[in-house]
Amino acid sequence: MGALPDRHQLQGVPTISPRSVWWARRKRAFAHPRLRLPRRVLEALAVEEFRLGRLTHTELRRLLGFGTRQTLDAFLKAHGLFAPSSLDELDHDRNDLRRLGF
Repeated sequence: MGALPDRHQLQGVPTISPRSVWWARRKRAFAHPRLRLPRRVLEALAVEEFRLGRLTHTELRRLLGFGTRQTLDAFLKAHGLFAPSSLDELDHDRNDLRRLGF
């Protein structure tokens, strides 16, 4: 067997993060027909995982099948959760409000 490549030879080679592996496994598990959860159970599980910081905003939106961030924000608000906003998101919202004349 050949020697393992050193880190300089691996520059530019895409890596797979443990988080993306975790997400892919969860996505497959939820999609399996025999393991398909009722919607309310899936939502309860997803909300709790988000609350514990195990799912990001984007992962939660994809898992629940929401097309927009606003739809997910309304869902979170209905469940007593408010997604933290990044500074970029706040700047984007502020620019939108200025553009609309507010």
